[in-house]
Amino acid sequence: QLTHGLGMTRWFKERRERYNDARALPITVGSSRLDSFRRQFSKGTPIANLQPSILLVPNIIARFDRYLDCGNFPDVTEAEIQAEMVNIAREFPQYDFVYKAFSGQVDTPAMRIARQPGSNCRGLYSGQLADLMQTSDLIVLNFPSSAMIEALCTDRPLIILVDNCSIRILPEAQKALEKRAIVAETPQQFIEAIRNFLRRGDFSRVANPDQSFLELYGTYSNDGCSAERAFAEIVNSRSES
Repeated sequence: QLTHGLGMTRWFKERRERYNDARALPITVGSSRLDSFRRQFSKGTPIANLQPSILLVPNIIARFDRYLDCGNFPDVTEAEIQAEMVNIAREFPQYDFVYKAFSGQVDTPAMRIARQPGSNCRGLYSGQLADLMQTSDLIVLNFPSSAMIEALCTDRPLIILVDNCSIRILPEAQKALEKRAIVAETPQQFIEAIRNFLRRGDFSRVANPDQSFLELYGTYSNDGCSAERAFAEIVNSRSES
């Protein structure tokens, strides 16, 4: 079982030791997809925006799928948070806001608000998230999803909601994430953190972004060689069998 980082490997090892049945041995290699994302992002030419651009990245409104893991907000709560994210744009007309709808969710309350005249927010449902991150000055996420891992590969300031009622985050992960991003633990803290950041108006790139979370759960050694490690482990496994 190939994992993205040492934190992920430790989690799978502890789970393996709790059960008597046969389970795969986790081996840390990193993520070739994230390596590719980092290379793509570093090669991109940052665009000098006339106005600072804020990228709003929501989670899915899970509907029936929520009962598969219960790791998401209830639908109404998720929709309310998304709507508040978009509503903030009206308060700061000096900035440009982009709301990237979750795939397939183009008629949510937040998207309807974004389509209203004077919303100061563009609701998008197409295009690559990586391209939007490249042209953003601040990235705001209301869930620690795969989009968050991609955002951590950038040098943009980040605001992330890790709701303490819906998500059980490991203390090690929480501590590492707080070294890189502004982390809110409730929806109220999240919305206020966004407002506070926008009032300050400092959109400077993050110099030498902390890599702790990525090393634990994303890119391992940050050397861009995840695919080579994975290939070597697969070849080694076949030779031993």
